[in-house]
Formats: sequence, C-alpha cells, structure tokens
Amino acid sequence: MDVGTIIGKTFGKRFWGSDPDEVDFFLREVGEYVRTLQRQISQLQQQLARAELQKKDFDSITEVIPTVLDDEPAQTARAGSPESSAPRTPVTDAEIQATRILEQSRAELAKIRESVMILKAKKDSIRTRLKMLLESELDLLRSLDAAETEEETTAAPDSIPDVKMTEIDEIIKSLDTEA
Repeated sequence: MDVGTIIGKTFGKRFWGSDPDEVDFFLREVGEYVRTLQRQISQLQQQLARAELQKKDFDSITEVIPTVLDDEPAQTARAGSPESSAPRTPVTDAEIQATRILEQSRAELAKIRESVMILKAKKDSIRTRLKMLLESELDLLRSLDAAETEEETTAAPDSIPDVKMTEIDEIIKSLDTEA
C-alpha cells in the first residue's frame, strides 16, 4: 500500500453515503500501513543509534591517532630502523582507514536521518488523512442518527452507529494526542 492508493481510494455509495464495510476495510489497511511505517521508523532509529555509536568510537580513535603519530618518530629514531624513511607506516594506514570509515559512517548517518524524517512525514500525512476520514464518517453517522430521530421510527435500529461514533471519537482523540 502506498500514498497513491490512499489518495486515490474511493468508496461505493449507499443510500446515506459511503459503504461502512468498505470504509472499515480501508481503515484497517491504513492502520497496517501506519504500523509498517512505525516499524520502519523504529528500525531506522536503531540503525541511527548504532551509527552514532560507531561514529563516537571512530571519533575517539581519531583523537588517539595524533598522539600516536607524535610518539612514533621518536620511537623510530631511537630504534634506528630504515623504516623512518618510508612514507607510509601502519599508523598512517590506520589513520587513513579510520578516516574513510568515519566518512562512511557520517554519510550513512545522514541517509538514515533523512529516511527517518521522510517516514515521519509520511506517518503524519497518513494520520491527518485518517483523522479527516474518521471525522467525515462520524459526521455521516451523526447525520444518519439525526435523520432516524426525525422519522421517529418505532423499530429501533441496532446501536451500531452510537458505538461507532464513540469508537471514532476515541480514535480521533488518540490521533490528536499522538501528534
């Protein structure tokens, strides 16, 4: 299910409005989609936390490398080894590798943050659309209830509209509190 499906969704018409079964089915689909987005956000936040921890580790490594590099020429001179003329040492190789890893981690962190922002925006959009749909359904139920009251029918219909109105009110309130 994607945003295009949500935007393009239409419901069959009945005498007083949308088919409640179709609306309920669609709401379940939207709910599942929102759950999927929430799982993805959670996974991306976990990846973000791991990447930030990795970045912290690499930052600590890069703080130590200059100290090691400052001490290395003195140790090499004391040893009198011919390696002092070599342009690259294991320490410089490690520093280069640590820098690459750090750059990769920063790029991955930026991608994850962007993905989290996009998913949050999608979630907010779906929440807003779901709220509007629920409010519309609630207005429809209220209209039906008012029409039935005006007709003063003796055969009382089952109390599904009252129950649905209460449930929809609760869902709308929960969407307002989550936002």
